Amino acid sequence: MINILAILKGFGIEDFKQNCLIGDHMNIFKNAFFKIISGVFVCFLVCLIIFCIYLFREFINDSKDVNGHYHSYEHPSSININKSYYKTFKSGHIVSILFQKRDINVNSNNFKLLDEHDKQSLFETYPYYCLQFTVVDNGRLINFKDVIFEGSNAESYNDNMPELDFRSADVAYFKIGKDDVGETYLGKYPVKVSNILKITLNNTLFKYLIAQKKLKFNLIAHDNVVYTFEINNFLSMYKFETTGRN
Repeated sequence: MINILAILKGFGIEDFKQNCLIGDHMNIFKNAFFKIISGVFVCFLVCLIIFCIYLFREFINDSKDVNGHYHSYEHPSSININKSYYKTFKSGHIVSILFQKRDINVNSNNFKLLDEHDKQSLFETYPYYCLQFTVVDNGRLINFKDVIFEGSNAESYNDNMPELDFRSADVAYFKIGKDDVGETYLGKYPVKVSNILKITLNNTLFKYLIAQKKLKFNLIAHDNVVYTFEINNFLSMYKFETTGRN
C-alpha cells in the first residue's frame, strides 16, 4: 500500500501547510496591532480637538465678553425697571465690574395711574446709574480720589451742588462713593484685600459712554497709582438705553 502521507511529505506539502498557519497568525497579529495603533491615534486626535476647543472658548470668553452676566427685571405692574451687568476677570488688578441701572417703567399700569406732578418727580429722580469696580493689588488697602473716563470731560460732582443739578445737568458728572478708609489703615497687608469703588453717573455721562465703541477707565488711588481698565462696550451690547419718555 502506498503511504500517501510519506508522498505528501516528500513534496513538502506539510511544510507548506505549517507555513500557511504561521502566516495566518502573523496576519492576525498585524491586524490587531494596527487596530490598537489606530485606536490610540483616534483617542489622541479627539483629545487634541477637545483641547483646541477649550483654548478657543477661553479666547472667545476673554475677547468677546461672553462671560458677562446681564440681568433685567421688569414686572408689568411695577413702576421700576432694574437692569445690571456683571463680569469677572482672570487677570489684572480689576477683578470684577458691576453696572446697575434703575429706571421708570412708563408702560406699567401703576405709573399711568399717577398724576403729572408725581410722574415729573420720578423723572427728576431716575434714571439711576451706578458703576462698581473691585480692585485687588497684592494686599493693598486703597482709597480712590478720582476717575478719568477716556475721551470724556466728565467732572467729579461737588457735594455742595443740589442733587437736582447732578441729575439734569448738561455737563457729564460723576460721584465717587464715600466709603473711604481712614488714612491710618491704608497700606499693604499680608492677605488678599478687595477694594470696592462705586461711581454714580449722571445721564449726560451715561449717554456719552453708551455711544463709545470701547470703554476705558483710569482709576486713581490716594497715592496716585493709576489702574487702567478697558472693555468692550457692554452698555451698547445690552439694552441699557432709556426709551419711552416724552
